[in-house]
Amino acid sequence: MKLSLAAVATALLFTLSSSPAAVVLADFTEFDNSGAYDSPLFFGSWEGQGVQEIDGYAISGVAAENGNDSGVDFYFPEAVDFTGQQSLSVGAKLLSGNESEFFVFQLADSNGLYAFATFNTSWFVEGGFTTVVVPFVVASGFDFSSVEQWTLTGGVPSGTDRVALSIQSAAAVPEPNAVALLVGAALFVLLRRRRLAP
Repeated sequence: MKLSLAAVATALLFTLSSSPAAVVLADFTEFDNSGAYDSPLFFGSWEGQGVQEIDGYAISGVAAENGNDSGVDFYFPEAVDFTGQQSLSVGAKLLSGNESEFFVFQLADSNGLYAFATFNTSWFVEGGFTTVVVPFVVASGFDFSSVEQWTLTGGVPSGTDRVALSIQSAAAVPEPNAVALLVGAALFVLLRRRRLAP
């Protein structure tokens, strides 16, 4: 059976178009009071430490610490369907004075179960936003179809290192579709064979 270039390209486009769209956690360029219940709600040492900027939201007060008892909660107006999302894409930059090694985004479903993504601050730089994608670690039974809130913390038990970072974007994204990768590989092989043919 011979595959035509057009057939392979059509299959690839169909597969990519059927992948679930990314789910944005919040608009960090207009973050204040953008969620339900007057969220975002800052707690612990992060309370009063957030500042809205033109290009993102900065957590940079001198008191903000990386303990998991400090952070920000964000509640969706209604449960959001994250079905098909396997990873979290975050655009962020470090600010002067950051000492924290990590930050963690945690999703909570309607049953109180969690999925989280941990980001190493060494993956980000000062002066410009960098986008990093990290797969979720998921609790058994977590319901991606009914996510009610997310939390951002430093993720360190009793951590006291200073947090200084700015978040520009955060979106749950699907894992690269295995079928799309296979179709792409088939397209590559087909093109290669055509080039090598006499």
